[in-house]
Amino acid sequence: MSACETGIGGRFGSGEEILGFGYLMEEAGADASITTLWQVDDGGTQILMNEFYQQLVKPDSGKAEALRQAQLEFIR
Repeated sequence: MSACETGIGGRFGSGEEILGFGYLMEEAGADASITTLWQVDDGGTQILMNEFYQQLVKPDSGKAEALRQAQLEFIR
């Protein structure tokens, strides 16, 4: 699962809400979640996450490496 601005506080909370989000994702059975501290365009997020999942299914590609490769591909 991915979520934009999930980790920020301020007007909508203290920033501790990310802990609750993490617990909910774990309870729901998610292996991992990706959050950002900034606004992200929906179209850009879709492109990045599509590439992330394509990278993730490659042999010997963990989550961190898949995200790194997706970011590099997005930059290209």
